Amino acid sequence: MTPVKEWKHKTPILRKCIDDIAGQFRLPREIVHEDRSGEIARLTGEILGLRDDDLPRYAVKMDGRSVETLLFALLAGPDRADGSGGDGGSGSDGSSGSDGARRERLERLLELRFSRRIVVLICAFYAWRYEDGEMACLAESAAGYAAGRGLDIPQVHMLKLAVGSRGEAKDIAEALAAEVVGEDSHLNSFFRKYDLDRESPLALATVKKTLAVCGRKGYTLNEGWMLRLIRAGEAGPEILEHYIGSLDEHDYSLKINLAIIEARGRPVSPDDWPDVAARYKQKFIRWCFLKEFQDYYAANYVKLRFFTAYLPHIKNAGLMGEADASGMLVVDFGEFVVLDTEGESDYSYLCEKDVFARVWGDQGLAVEKEKILGAREYILEDAQDQLTRLSFHAVGQLYAKEMIDILLGLMPDVRASQRIIASKNPRQGWGAGLPPDAADALI
Repeated sequence: MTPVKEWKHKTPILRKCIDDIAGQFRLPREIVHEDRSGEIARLTGEILGLRDDDLPRYAVKMDGRSVETLLFALLAGPDRADGSGGDGGSGSDGSSGSDGARRERLERLLELRFSRRIVVLICAFYAWRYEDGEMACLAESAAGYAAGRGLDIPQVHMLKLAVGSRGEAKDIAEALAAEVVGEDSHLNSFFRKYDLDRESPLALATVKKTLAVCGRKGYTLNEGWMLRLIRAGEAGPEILEHYIGSLDEHDYSLKINLAIIEARGRPVSPDDWPDVAARYKQKFIRWCFLKEFQDYYAANYVKLRFFTAYLPHIKNAGLMGEADASGMLVVDFGEFVVLDTEGESDYSYLCEKDVFARVWGDQGLAVEKEKILGAREYILEDAQDQLTRLSFHAVGQLYAKEMIDILLGLMPDVRASQRIIASKNPRQGWGAGLPPDAADALI
């Protein structure tokens, strides 16, 4: 035989040898996604045609791929497993070809061929099919084999959790999440530690359970996962409520909060975020206002501190116009609003809502600012106009604060006009509920 003919004769043999060797190096997470329907039917047909005494001999002759296909067969329904709609015929010893007999033989064969690699493969399958009852049985068998052989591999820990969760009727994802939180671990590091495919349904369920119970450190470590869930629309209300409720407004992640706003918008109206409880929406919107103030008053600490103190009383806040020197920040307190322009660092303007539309123009405040009364006149002289200037010079802050506190009902109105009204009718106003002599004493 010439060298060329000899090489051609050996090429198919070498190719098969190389394929067999390469098969040993394929990742389990790649194997679980293969379509082996044809191989499953062929393998199951062969097994059902054997006598019980022949099973050990057949198991010895099985190569690695056949053992993998055996796992596929155990997880497939009878219609896919034997290729005959669930009726596999009878063996030579009269054994039934029913699904029960088929599964019994497949399990017996797997028991004969159990190995470390099979344990790893079962874990890989489990990550993708953990909610399947058949998968739970395989995981229990793998855990038993690993315990009997004393296998010390990462997958064994997950198998123990799976078996324990099943026995206690608990969620395996919750058990894994509890481990992540207990270890203060990064989710990706945890998945690598236990060789859990992070793209699998079990990994995703673990991520969701973790982000619904972790603390500040957990959100810091797993910010990328939180962003991924939010952008994919998979961050449910239980995750959002726990994130918002368990952190202080100053501890939130800017990236996460901006992603939430991009995905859901700001929860300003009662109809926004209907799946999230009101107290969490209110807390989140306070952060939104805080962020608005921090951006707008970046170089004006006095105003930033002043308006931040009123966060619980603010209904809305945002820019009107372009975010430049002509842009105006509108702070909505409900019955009145405060207007602010970047060009005036020492003043803001307060007006009732029905006046707001009239005083706002395309170029800013459509009034002569020189004629605007101040908060000082409102407090000391009982003077009030459609627009009031709030000064942030030294003592001006005190008048501004007192005026807003009076309008919000945070302090009694003891201006001269209100004292006269109270003296005429002590049962109304600030003296309401007091005896006449006590009400008179307030004047």
